[in-house]
Amino acid sequence: MWGAPFGLDDLYKPHSFEEVKELVSPEVAAKLDPEKCYGVWYYNRRRQRRVQVSEAGQDGRQYRQRTTTTEGPKDEWIAVPVPDSGIPREWVDAAREAVKDNRRPSSAGLRFWELSGSLFFCGSCGRTMSTRHTQKPRGETRYFYYRCSLRVRHGKDACPQHKNYSAGEVEAAVWKVVSGLLKDPQRLRAGLAEMIEREGLRGDPNEQAETWVSRIAEADRMRGGYQELAAKGLMTLEELGEKLAELEEAKRTAKRELATLTNRRESIEKLE
Repeated sequence: MWGAPFGLDDLYKPHSFEEVKELVSPEVAAKLDPEKCYGVWYYNRRRQRRVQVSEAGQDGRQYRQRTTTTEGPKDEWIAVPVPDSGIPREWVDAAREAVKDNRRPSSAGLRFWELSGSLFFCGSCGRTMSTRHTQKPRGETRYFYYRCSLRVRHGKDACPQHKNYSAGEVEAAVWKVVSGLLKDPQRLRAGLAEMIEREGLRGDPNEQAETWVSRIAEADRMRGGYQELAAKGLMTLEELGEKLAELEEAKRTAKRELATLTNRRESIEKLE
């Protein structure tokens, strides 16, 4: 139901009342049965961000949504007690111990693909080239190729590029060009200068940083004001919750923009 192995999710791990009491507010703890165990689900643990990206297609530019999921800071998680799953705690602990050293295997397959990761694009449709390997029956020799990902997904009529490119030949050709550029200091300097200009910040970066810092401080001041109104009975708890949620979102946006600004400045400094 929740899309995670039971050994890795606190939903499935039994927690005593004393353990749960340390994670929730006194008001929530007062409603729990001290004789029972509970699982724990965390609200605000994962965040999704959707952005629209464009790609070259047969009929011009095509647009689609790309979703990325990240885990937020642990101090912003909100613990929510849930009914006990019924799975013995020792089973959960044993499962965690069994998988603690597991690592996701590389998707590179049987070799290191130098042009994977959106470095090699189809000259006909503009999509990335996917990887492929073949092996003759009962033979130990393997053959490695790059081919159009659009054609792989949607059939031979999706893209006129029907050729499979030998991985070794293409990678050698690309390296010859790249190494030639790296051996030309003047061209390398010009390229770096262009990259720095392209990554440059518009406007005064210090002024932009001060703006985001002031917005964070303003959100903190407003939070105190809303809490004071609620304490005086001039605002309901529901209204307070809505206002605080809006302020938290504004703070997250300001912190994100401030971090982005800082990262870009550091990137430019490294390039320089």
